[in-house]
Amino acid sequence: MTRFLPLIAALCLFAASVALYAGLLFGIRQSISAATLAHASASTTGEQQLFKRRVASFMEQTASVRSSLEGFIATDESVISLINEIDNAGKREHLSITIGSVGTTPSVWKYHEPLEIVVTAQGSFSDIVNFATDLESLPEASRLATFRAESTDKKDWFATYTVYVAKERSTPQPPAKTP
Repeated sequence: MTRFLPLIAALCLFAASVALYAGLLFGIRQSISAATLAHASASTTGEQQLFKRRVASFMEQTASVRSSLEGFIATDESVISLINEIDNAGKREHLSITIGSVGTTPSVWKYHEPLEIVVTAQGSFSDIVNFATDLESLPEASRLATFRAESTDKKDWFATYTVYVAKERSTPQPPAKTP
């Protein structure tokens, strides 16, 4: 049980950070929506000028929050370093890892898309579990979607991980339609 305490603690910290991140994004998005609605209802030039000043003030006040949140989103340029980071984590855990696939999946997000990374690893059970913790602790907004481990012999284990990372779209586009 003691071996799993770091994993449980990492899961709790990850869940808390994702909840905080989502809450901040939701609050900012709600404020932008309210500002847009107020702008649409502003009928006079004076009201529009006041609205523009308020929006500029809001954007100025939230600039540091927005810029710090943008650091958690992967870009086209940072995908290679993210893959290298995953590879280095596998080496630190003394695992033989293979990056099976890397690709984006359809989403309803307008400016971001999920980047799916499938990783396989072979090594001891404790190294396999520690690597799962490493994947959950990536600095980007990510989540370990699946983790499957099976014993190949008495000492060796084989695991498959699927990680989703929030990635900025190359060009913003309308969200994918949900069925």
